[in-house]
Amino acid sequence: DQHILEQLVLHYLPAVHARLDALGIGVGLFTLPWFMCLFITYLPWRESLLVLDNFFYDGPLTLFKFALAVLKLNADAVLAHDNPEDIVRHIRAARYPQNILVDVATTQFTELTHARLAELRQTRKYQEIVHMEQGTKRAQIAAVRGSACPHMSADELDALYVAFHAALPADTVAFRITFEQYQELLSKFAFAFWLNATAQLERVFAAIDADGDGALEWADFARLVDVVTHGSTAERVLYALDTVYTRDDDDSGGGGGGATAGGGTADDGVDGHRRHGRGPGGARSQRRRQPRCTTSSGGGA
Repeated sequence: DQHILEQLVLHYLPAVHARLDALGIGVGLFTLPWFMCLFITYLPWRESLLVLDNFFYDGPLTLFKFALAVLKLNADAVLAHDNPEDIVRHIRAARYPQNILVDVATTQFTELTHARLAELRQTRKYQEIVHMEQGTKRAQIAAVRGSACPHMSADELDALYVAFHAALPADTVAFRITFEQYQELLSKFAFAFWLNATAQLERVFAAIDADGDGALEWADFARLVDVVTHGSTAERVLYALDTVYTRDDDDSGGGGGGATAGGGTADDGVDGHRRHGRGPGGARSQRRRQPRCTTSSGGGA
């Protein structure tokens, strides 16, 4: 409502709005308490009762009209003072001739109706939603840029986020996409990967769906697109090893750390190959250690 009142002051009292803007303060600095307390203690007692009387008859529209009336009747003081505190003190100490405040509130702002107020509130609600969505968008992109997505530019991440957000089911509150949406987005942003690995799409999806709930988080999907569209061959191989094949090993029940069939770790397996001469160079070493066959009489066998 304070944002709406700011628009109304700009429309009906442009000089007052310009002066407050030049002082670096918003209308809400002193009008917010008026709305919260229904002007009680912020106007003389008689005028406070008149505001309450009109409020119970006409609803919240009364607050906007009386706020505009107070500012209009104190416009000269607002324009004359350079200190916001002096403006607040002057308005609070002001006294009004009989019924003038009510007359100004009810006759000077006839264009402001219940329908107009509802329209302004709906517009402001939409603006707030857009503002919050923009803030969420900036935060989500900042969370993946540089770390999870070191290759994609800000514009590329912006376009990917917009498409990801548009693909979300209308009735969901979670910021995640299903397998069908994942396929559709990959066909747009990573077409070569989608075309050449169609048989592997489900496997990749299952691998990066860490909690197995059939949905992908924004960060996981952005990382996948970043690697397959901008990453080097080595980065793609490392990504595959870190996601698809690591997940496959975990699902096979072999235990953490790449356990071997005998129950040892991967390092134990390498050491075992070396001990038994099966590692790199092991066969040659074993041949060099073969004992020579000799006879005691000097005859060669």
